[in-house]
Amino acid sequence: HMADEEELSAMCKASASYGAQHKAAVHGLATSVQMASRAKLARLVEAAEHNAELREVLQRLQAVNRQLGFAQELQEARLADVDNRITCRSNRARRIENAIYQIVLRAQSEGGYDEVVSDLVAAAGPLVRSVLAREAQRQALEVA
Repeated sequence: HMADEEELSAMCKASASYGAQHKAAVHGLATSVQMASRAKLARLVEAAEHNAELREVLQRLQAVNRQLGFAQELQEARLADVDNRITCRSNRARRIENAIYQIVLRAQSEGGYDEVVSDLVAAAGPLVRSVLAREAQRQALEVA
């Protein structure tokens, strides 16, 4: 009997020891799972915050893009306006040059005005002389 009791007592102690080990292992696993869960939750929160920051940056970039697009449209409109003004002034200058040439040509063709035309051209200066020379070249090219 005694041997049975001792064996039973040893088995009871071994079982209790195994139970304690098992309980400690389960507690360790639960703690490990809980820590892993908290770490994962922290990473998810961090990712969500990062996502929110990126969305905010995206909204700011989209606003800047709209402003830049508007500025580019204004710049293109101004450039077109300047181009139109330059074209108008060039056309006006061309008409004036042609009119000066036609006046001188007519005065020369009618005769009697040679001295007056020469004096006017000399008084007008190098700009008018270059206009007359340029217009004479144009007329010569058109005839040719």
